Amino acid sequence: SLARNRTRGGCLRRETMTIKGSMKRRKAPQTIDHVRRGEVKEGYSQVLTPGNAPLRDLVVGRLRLDRRFGGYKGETGDRETLLHILVGQCKIETVGPGGKHKFDRLGERPDVFSGLPTSVVLGPQTKYAVSAISRTTDIAVASVPGAKRVAKGSPSVIRPQDVAVHQIGESHFIRTVREVSGGEGP
Repeated sequence: SLARNRTRGGCLRRETMTIKGSMKRRKAPQTIDHVRRGEVKEGYSQVLTPGNAPLRDLVVGRLRLDRRFGGYKGETGDRETLLHILVGQCKIETVGPGGKHKFDRLGERPDVFSGLPTSVVLGPQTKYAVSAISRTTDIAVASVPGAKRVAKGSPSVIRPQDVAVHQIGESHFIRTVREVSGGEGP
């Protein structure tokens, strides 16, 4: 039996070919998803970690809030954290080395296909509280170990007008990239 791994659409597929005489049979591919499918729950859910995905430093989670049930409080610890507002509108309050900050009415998209996103970058050792303003708010939370060179500064808000949009690829492989963080940075 010959086995090999293939990547397709962000999933790891394992194909097995059985060789019997000169006839080859293929078993149906098994898909290994890094993201568990299922019911979306209120609050924070960890999605990707170095333990369940081929990542070294990146941790990704999802924060889902309903205005009726209050908010969410978290801490960045020794990590730099990006709160990427996917859907809805929220209020974020922070307390950290850069002092206290309050950001009202962040986010403005009814769905991920409408307009550009709003994000907030938080430095290490920052406590934060997120409250939904819209009926529901959905936020992707990404974090990496904080760099030694990170100044003890204030959180940065990346508004839709700050998001760089460009196309990559050619022919049938053209995609639109929305660069929220990277390049020159916030």
